Amino acid sequence: MNDKISQAIYGEVMFRLLEVGLHTGIFEYLSRAEIGYHWKEIQKKFQSFETERLYRFLNASVSGGLLKYDEEGRYSVDEQDKKFYDSISEQYVGAFINHMDIQTRDQLKDLEEIICGMPSKNQIFSKLYRDRESVRKFLDAMWGL
Repeated sequence: MNDKISQAIYGEVMFRLLEVGLHTGIFEYLSRAEIGYHWKEIQKKFQSFETERLYRFLNASVSGGLLKYDEEGRYSVDEQDKKFYDSISEQYVGAFINHMDIQTRDQLKDLEEIICGMPSKNQIFSKLYRDRESVRKFLDAMWGL
């Protein structure tokens, strides 16, 4: 399977992990740690979370490359990614992820209907995807955020 297809298949899962990690504060908490935190420290900090599900979430985030897990049992954020997870950083991606979840996901939900010519209240496809140049401008603007 080529990289583009793999990215498309796993993209939704990775997006949701990133979104939840940012929204709940788990990724920000880990991004501010010097060397990461052991499972029990994370569990104590996020004690309102169901234990087994939090553990699975962390491990899924490690598997997806969003977090790291070291030989001493600590979860952490890669040094180069910390700025993206920390809400006080100018490069924090939380607002962009929130926008993608609230705006873009809803707008693209009707994509099949739009392509098939069925009625849709959503006009995003005809506005942003009318030609290659429009798509390029839109994607450049989104990546420029």
